[in-house]
Amino acid sequence: MTLGLNDPDASACDGNAGRMTQYKFNLNGSSVMGNLTWNANGTLQQLAIRDPFKASNQRTCGYG
Repeated sequence: MTLGLNDPDASACDGNAGRMTQYKFNLNGSSVMGNLTWNANGTLQQLAIRDPFKASNQRTCGYG
């Protein structure tokens, strides 16, 4: 998907399970990315965020 400023955004899904596995927001050639992993029962296991604009925004969140 491209919004106005010619910075394409994207997401990826697991074709078998239909769950999102990654999202990417682009701005001026840099990308904020999130990688998602899932438990076998379909609940979210982990979200890892990479933010090139602000290092303190880098996070890995686990869900129980």
